[in-house]
Amino acid sequence: MTLSISCPACSATLSGFDPNGLLHTVCDSCKRTFGVICGKLLECSSKRENILHLTNGLPGLYRRHYELRVITTARSLRVLTFSIAGRVDAVPVQQGDTLVLLYATRNHRMTSLIAITNQSTGRKYTPPAPIFSRGYVLGCCAALSAVLLVTLLLMSSHLVLSFSLSAVYFAACIKLVDASRLSSPPLRMSVREEAQLMADQQLIKQKSRLEVRIEALQQESQEHYRLSQRLEGLKRKMLEADPQLYQVRIDRAARAVKILQEQILSNQHLLDQYDQTLQMIDIEIETAQVADQLPDAHQYTSLIFDRLEELRQIEAENQGLRLRLEAMDDVRRLRA
Repeated sequence: MTLSISCPACSATLSGFDPNGLLHTVCDSCKRTFGVICGKLLECSSKRENILHLTNGLPGLYRRHYELRVITTARSLRVLTFSIAGRVDAVPVQQGDTLVLLYATRNHRMTSLIAITNQSTGRKYTPPAPIFSRGYVLGCCAALSAVLLVTLLLMSSHLVLSFSLSAVYFAACIKLVDASRLSSPPLRMSVREEAQLMADQQLIKQKSRLEVRIEALQQESQEHYRLSQRLEGLKRKMLEADPQLYQVRIDRAARAVKILQEQILSNQHLLDQYDQTLQMIDIEIETAQVADQLPDAHQYTSLIFDRLEELRQIEAENQGLRLRLEAMDDVRRLRA
């Protein structure tokens, strides 16, 4: 899926990109920075708060508090909470929908929520004005309350009354002003989707470790191959010079070459197994988006972790070959 998002400030196209979790982009026209979250809505809640309700015949003051738990395509959990004025639920989302959240950023932190697009239904919610982050709202309310306090102190000598009015004003601002917050909460093992998400994140970490280990094994095999070639060349020179005089060293070199060849074969076997395991991890990560349609997905994840444990045991057994090589004086001198 490719997204094409317009800048809310100047209407220029931000970019067309493949959504991969949490993205940041800069508008080429106005140079403003924005963040985008694309993922599946795991849970959503919408609660109405009656701030001022006298009777059904009189107008009242109401607010809506939302919490959207979104699993991104990069297999991470993001929670968006925000509040807006109104009595009716105005955000067209439900559990299982694919959402695109657009927000303004500064230093890779959300400053205001701009729009929520439901990719599943094609509907979009755009607030009348950007919903500023809770931190920004708290800062503004605190600054205004401080200004009010100073003004009251200059106009009146009632210290307690001035502080009380400032506190009431601050509380009213916090209660009435729209605010939003984006967070990454800890995953809950009691929720099946989040438990699977935790397993997927562990697989991603294991994939990074395997890639590092594969590179190390490839480098080790290349070093073993070069060392075995040097030993073979040295053995030929000793055979040409005086086989009887160098018989002991020739035998030691032959044993070292045999061990090096065994180590190279063992490393290649591990590399083949690691490559196959990486393919299995990639398959699990790519199919994670439809994990709810695969009730036994956790069985494949468990199988991968069992396979990784078997490979660790094989590496532990191969450590004996490395120790035998390190014990040989000729090999240590050539490596030095």
